[in-house]
Amino acid sequence: MAGMIILAGLVLIRMAEEGLEHVKDEEGKYKMSFGGIELWLEKLLRHFNRLVAPILNKIIPKTDMKATSNKTYWGLFILSFSVPFILGLDDFAGYIPLFNIVNVVGFATGVFLGHMVLNIALFLSPKTTIHAVKNPIISFLGSLAFIGIALWGFYEAALLVGFGPHA
Repeated sequence: MAGMIILAGLVLIRMAEEGLEHVKDEEGKYKMSFGGIELWLEKLLRHFNRLVAPILNKIIPKTDMKATSNKTYWGLFILSFSVPFILGLDDFAGYIPLFNIVNVVGFATGVFLGHMVLNIALFLSPKTTIHAVKNPIISFLGSLAFIGIALWGFYEAALLVGFGPHA
């Protein structure tokens, strides 16, 4: 379980770096300043993700939309099993550490309602929802949340394997 939490945390750190892309304009300049924290954070995340890229690139499927070659049957078969696994990692990384704080039923209800509201908004007005989600402030705060949950997950994984204070 600790390995899954660490893997999920690494995925969240990569997602945090990708979230910072929504804070930039088409030329790569930041649309708004957050006191220079965004520049420091981007540099830190880029270096960290470059360090773990050899591991994650073998696990996470490529998400680019370029058609480079046709996949074989076995390539598509493996991809069809890996995509749902990877999509669930960010939820998994948030669930495990937060179970120590909140009631499982209350947390599951909140996650269910949050996903439901987002899906309803996407169906009612996809353009408005995408525009709101790509808002620089929301993207920046989302990146910070991903980093926080990932770090918390790393801490919980360390406790699971025996590091840290023992009760």
